[in-house]
Amino acid sequence: MLYFIFALDLGNRATYQLALCGNVLMLVCVYVLAYKLIQKMAEKLHVVLHVLIALVSVLYTGVLFFSQYTMSEMLICLLFWIILYNIYCLLEKYSRVRIIAVTFLLVYCFFVHQRLLGLVVVGGAALIYILIKNKKTKDLLWILPVFAIIFVLMLVVKLQYKSEYLSFSDLKMVANEFQGQTQKLSRMLSMDGVIMFVIGVLGKLFYACSGTFMLFFVFVVALMKELVDCIKQKQVTRRLEIWMFVFLVCMATIAISVVFLLDFTSRFDLLIYGRYFDFSLSPILVFSLVGLMQKDEKFKIETWMFVVYFALTFIVSKNMPYDESKDIAYFMCPALSSVLFEYNYNIGAVALQTLLIACFIKMMLERKKQTLVTKSVPIVVAIVMWVGCFISQYNVQSLYFMPDFTRSDEQLAEHIREIDAGDDLYFYTEKDKEYICFLQFVLREYRIHIITDENEVYNLKDEDYILTIKETELFDALPGVNYEEEAASDSVIMWRRAE
Repeated sequence: MLYFIFALDLGNRATYQLALCGNVLMLVCVYVLAYKLIQKMAEKLHVVLHVLIALVSVLYTGVLFFSQYTMSEMLICLLFWIILYNIYCLLEKYSRVRIIAVTFLLVYCFFVHQRLLGLVVVGGAALIYILIKNKKTKDLLWILPVFAIIFVLMLVVKLQYKSEYLSFSDLKMVANEFQGQTQKLSRMLSMDGVIMFVIGVLGKLFYACSGTFMLFFVFVVALMKELVDCIKQKQVTRRLEIWMFVFLVCMATIAISVVFLLDFTSRFDLLIYGRYFDFSLSPILVFSLVGLMQKDEKFKIETWMFVVYFALTFIVSKNMPYDESKDIAYFMCPALSSVLFEYNYNIGAVALQTLLIACFIKMMLERKKQTLVTKSVPIVVAIVMWVGCFISQYNVQSLYFMPDFTRSDEQLAEHIREIDAGDDLYFYTEKDKEYICFLQFVLREYRIHIITDENEVYNLKDEDYILTIKETELFDALPGVNYEEEAASDSVIMWRRAE
């Protein structure tokens, strides 16, 4: 999607701001899709409740937080909602046009981020289920060639994008590619790996329950009750179909994220890392609230759920890496980050907030006399908490995104252009610390080569410039190399060969 914005060849700030405008547009689209789906699922609910529940889909902290960044989260959320809406429509009425649309979107998801592999697999299975249900299995004869054609075309577009806009960097993000996960998968064959995987899943479930104020738990229990009823009645309902689709996507994405982050001891937030699957919690919140507002017997916040949540909190708390040397990226667990920041990583504070809000929702919805106001208040309170968490994170995120640093990098970039430093720059750094992304973004016309081998420094020409992070001691270990500072930002130093 950024391909088209980059193609406009605007300035760096204008490019970023235009991308953020795209995020706002995607939020609006998600709201519209959620509203239309709620209308289909709950026609008898008051229109005010339709509006409020649809707002939850975009004001949930895990969605709203990433609307201010050009990461892939907003696009992923929108794609999931488009696929979800179209699958619901396909369950209502078979349509070849929608089949092609969903096929196209699933292929596109594969190229957006590999964490969406779960969505691609579950979505593909859902399409096959719909074909079998409607006795249209012969359509596979043309769907598979269409899938192949779309795949090839998107592969060409991706390679073109990488050659035009990503070829300037030698940095290879192997850790975020499929080949980077093979060692983790092999580790899962051991008992230690299996235990870490189970604890990782429990950590992600704790995040899902806490971030949604127990509504995730309510949804899962309602799904199990619906499944049991359908088995007894030997009849599959449409809501079981759509609920199961969303649930499987969520669990598949959680499983993938746990594999990615199998060693959760290296950073505090990895055990409760929610960024990878927050998009799937958006429709789960919608389904839970629709069920609660309709007084569906399957949707209840029951007392025993609190006991299970206490047990989950205890397990997560015992396995969190409480160590001052451990870093935490608050924005990777946005639904919990403000509480963690205010209460010094205290998981108990997160659990207390969750239980208080869940108890309030339970109390309001169990009142004998229900009115539009009593139904609306719990939703409004939840929205206020999510938005409040989002707003409070402005103080948190400044520690990590450091706007002063990025402004000084822009000034360094201007200096590099003024002195005409040539077409190539060299970033000398230690292995596993090859991070020059922002400076590369503002210097798109240059190619920044990553150097981690000291022998490569000796091979540079006299006119070549070297970039390093501030306070580097790498040059101290290079006898006979004499560089002096040319310019610097708050995070990067530019060096030239001393005369």
